Amino acid sequence: MSDMTDIDHEKPTFFELIAQEQVNDLLGPVIRYVTSIYAQRHPRYFLKILNHHDELFAISMLFIQRYYLRNWGASFAENFYGLRRQKLRKQRPVEIPHSVGQGKSSFHTERLVKRDIRLSLIFLVFTPYIRTKANELNERLTGGGSGASNLLEDDFDPLVRHINLDSELDDSFLKVFKNRFYKFFKVAYPYVNAIDELFRLIYSLRYLFDKTPYWRSALALIGIELRRVTANQQNRMRMRFNSRQPSILSRDSLTGDRPGLFLIISRILRLLITQTFESLKIVLPCSIFFFKFLEWWYSSSNTSRYRRLVEGSDKDRLQLIKPPKILKPKIEGVLGDNSGKILPIIKGNCPVCRMKLANSTALPSGWVCCYKCAHSYVSKFQRCPVTFYPSSLADLRKIIG
Repeated sequence: MSDMTDIDHEKPTFFELIAQEQVNDLLGPVIRYVTSIYAQRHPRYFLKILNHHDELFAISMLFIQRYYLRNWGASFAENFYGLRRQKLRKQRPVEIPHSVGQGKSSFHTERLVKRDIRLSLIFLVFTPYIRTKANELNERLTGGGSGASNLLEDDFDPLVRHINLDSELDDSFLKVFKNRFYKFFKVAYPYVNAIDELFRLIYSLRYLFDKTPYWRSALALIGIELRRVTANQQNRMRMRFNSRQPSILSRDSLTGDRPGLFLIISRILRLLITQTFESLKIVLPCSIFFFKFLEWWYSSSNTSRYRRLVEGSDKDRLQLIKPPKILKPKIEGVLGDNSGKILPIIKGNCPVCRMKLANSTALPSGWVCCYKCAHSYVSKFQRCPVTFYPSSLADLRKIIG
């Protein structure tokens, strides 16, 4: 029975923490995807936004995360999953004479102070931004990025333009420094990334086995753990939030005077901003689910899009791609004779030299010849020797086995 009473019902499960972390990781790609769609239709307005997506997204998340940390004591994703941030503060144990137990050496505070909010914003906004830019730079340096695979191209990217990793002949101190920095970054990044992943794994395992209240090293550094929001805590936070939102036409609490026009306008703007931030609880998660749906819908695993409709009119039926017609041998080809008939060919023999296939090579028409025969005929006539189907040397495919 003692084990049942020791269960911490406010401690979130590992799967809850993983889910809220995935929501944070998906926000950036979703907004980038939506922006790219509008950039294709209206490049004049949205192309610059797309080019500076990481910076604009970080600034937006700074305001969003700050709002939720101040009002709900949690980040946006944590608040969506009913979690809150709780500071573990140290204090000296309080000894009570003639008492059975002694005071604890730490206690929890429900509200976050300004320092806690600032430190949380660093790891919620600034650190992910640095990680994103580091990943992009690593992809460019290693040739794994999209668009270009060589860092030495002049028009590759403004960040790494005119950088030669193998030469330091430029007299410019800045470019020499950049060369050395990118060389160092290319070598050090895999190790730093591996250490980061190792710490994530260690803290995940320690949290699973109840060895630490912190499920990430960043939370351990600032002394904040994640907890579930109870019904009483939710009611208190809701009452505190509502008390900060005065009515638009409410009188002054001290003088009892009616609000002026400027005060009314400021209250309306504040209400609009508040409602905008609160609506993100629905808009952003729905956009993530919609993005994942589109990702599945256009993926190859969705066979329903390619399946022929059983019901409906002929116009609504999905027409299957018909196989190409079999190319018949031409009488003027190597298998034709003077009498206008097609000569039979023994299976496994070349239709050109009529000998057993040597170094079998397939043509686009489907016929197989010796490589020497196919290469000689196609290089001279640019067609299949049997069907006269247009072919080039690049179309020849050797058959191994």
